[in-house]
Amino acid sequence: MMANISALVDSFHHPEIPYFDQEHLIVGGITAFVSAVLLAGLAFYLRTLALAEERIKRLESLTAICMYCKKVRPPNAPSERIASWQSIETFVLRRFDMRFSHGMCPECEGYHFPPAGAA
Repeated sequence: MMANISALVDSFHHPEIPYFDQEHLIVGGITAFVSAVLLAGLAFYLRTLALAEERIKRLESLTAICMYCKKVRPPNAPSERIASWQSIETFVLRRFDMRFSHGMCPECEGYHFPPAGAA
């Protein structure tokens, strides 16, 4: 609709100018293109903003973690229910869609697999 406003106005004020005049087509095409680019940019910006807001909300919430076994209780889950507590790997996987890989830090490697001759 934005693209042909000029042509509609001209058709009432200047009926001698044809509706599909070359100038109307050029101005209307440019107006439509610019409007489409601006709307696409706005949609992209709003989607990026919504994703960032969602991520901030997830990262800002407090999460309880057991000081002994390191199990995590998701926010708003009842603390007295055993089933509410889950391994930290499960919690992170469900909350952040992140997967873990196995590895060993140098400290644990030295403790569990001491160098030969060190006893």
